[in-house]
Amino acid sequence: MKVECKFKGIFYRESPTRLGTSISLAELLREVEAVATQIQRRTPRLLRESFGLDFLPNSVLIELLKQFHQVTDENELYQFSGLQILNPQVSRNLPPPQFYEYRFVSYGEEAQFSLQPDDRQIPIFPYQESQQEGIYTLILNSDRHPNLSPQLSENIWKEAVRTWKNLEDSAKIDYFLTSISDTARVTFSPQLLLMVELAELSPSLQQAIQFLQKREDQPPEYIANLVEKYRCDRQIQISHFPDHLQPKSSFTLAKKFIIKRKYKNYITQIIDKSEDFLLISSYIIEAEDVVEMICKKSEQLSQGVWIITDLRDEVIDRIDSQVESRQQLPISYQNSDQNKVRCLRRLLEINSNKLKIRSGKFHLKTCISEQYGYLGSCNLTPGSLNRNLESGMIWRNTPLHSQLIQTFGHFWDNHTQDDIIGSDNVLTLRCIPRPSQPQIISNSQLLNPRQYYQDLLNELGEFRGNIVIISRSFRPTPELRELLKLSKTQVYIDSQMNSQDADFTIKSINYCHAKITLLQGKLAYVGGINFNFYRRSFDLHDLMYKTTDLQEIKEILNSLTNQEN
Repeated sequence: MKVECKFKGIFYRESPTRLGTSISLAELLREVEAVATQIQRRTPRLLRESFGLDFLPNSVLIELLKQFHQVTDENELYQFSGLQILNPQVSRNLPPPQFYEYRFVSYGEEAQFSLQPDDRQIPIFPYQESQQEGIYTLILNSDRHPNLSPQLSENIWKEAVRTWKNLEDSAKIDYFLTSISDTARVTFSPQLLLMVELAELSPSLQQAIQFLQKREDQPPEYIANLVEKYRCDRQIQISHFPDHLQPKSSFTLAKKFIIKRKYKNYITQIIDKSEDFLLISSYIIEAEDVVEMICKKSEQLSQGVWIITDLRDEVIDRIDSQVESRQQLPISYQNSDQNKVRCLRRLLEINSNKLKIRSGKFHLKTCISEQYGYLGSCNLTPGSLNRNLESGMIWRNTPLHSQLIQTFGHFWDNHTQDDIIGSDNVLTLRCIPRPSQPQIISNSQLLNPRQYYQDLLNELGEFRGNIVIISRSFRPTPELRELLKLSKTQVYIDSQMNSQDADFTIKSINYCHAKITLLQGKLAYVGGINFNFYRRSFDLHDLMYKTTDLQEIKEILNSLTNQEN
């Protein structure tokens, strides 16, 4: 058991008792280089990444190193030029640096302590400032802490123990089932958070939690009472996908392939024109204006909105406020994560009878109503909607429209893993029961990643001609590579991806996110699956549409040609 305590107070910064002698940039860089080569960080790139020099472009750092070592040829810096491994350097034993001293005093002076200069909780001080307000977090592992008075730490610990002891078993189980790890987190005051590990529970509680996490129906007898009481107390309702959702039969049959930038109008029109239901799957959801549109539309739809997204641990670890230690991310990723948080919380404000949202291993991109069915590469992000080159198919009242609805329902009932829950400004995932043997759905035109890969292998084995591949990145297996080399293969990928491949002509496209594979005169695949085939990609739930309709293939080829021009 641990208790996280947040204290509001003032950080103080005090000057060192004596100032160290100043050193030149050249001396500092030589010293850094000496440390770097001693600990095997021996390339300019690692030097930049490991010593806070990433504000310098690589070329500038290399020029500085050349100046400091008084060499004109860059290769003289390296012990192994081909690998850019720097020559080893010896430290000159510069005088130790002098650091500012820091301390923190909470309001009411209930907690005061000195801080080490490398403490990550110390805020950034403006040049002239010597104090500023802030929050400092302590973790208690017992009823004593060196930075708190014995009375205060004992009172906090007793309150934490009492809080946990007074919880019903059902509540304890729920805290673990809605946690992203094997730790339950219980907020028992605005400043205090209790953390309990699964291993600290009684064996019966541990077994009940593990059983419920497996999403099975019938518990063993020795934990049946715990499981049933939990299910009764929490009144868990599982949302099963309705089997009566269909395209509106009064509409004229239509289908259209679209590849372009600024995809937003197509997606928002599907949302705006929906009258009965809306089925959305997006790997990422962070377009706040579109989310607001979905929320307002949900109140008007008789069958509501059903949303599937990917909110697994690596995503929720960054955006969930309950996570104890966050990764240091670039500002662009931090902004993106903040948008995800706002979007998910807005969606969770809607009545669950009107809007349901689940998480799982999904890379699928769909937007489906009774009027239209879209399958393609476009996520609900500002980049996808307004900037990226995206592609996809839109059907209206066709067999594929109906099959896309059925496939979405299959994914919802058989492959989603968790309900997404929002409470107390924390996003959590609640495990949901799933069939131990999921129903298998087979469709010759809607292929999952494994089916797409196998089908492509089979088709390429008999094909010799022109092939066009458009993907964010290009990573064929050895088997695919050998088959693609037998034809004239043209590959287009995003300009930020590695475009060097001795076997193929690869062209770069700025912000390319479309996914298309075209065997001219024979077939085409369009959807959300990148041309990356490795073990992890087969575990993702995604779709590619396969067409052998020669007229449709011709239309796709013409669209690609026009896009290239």
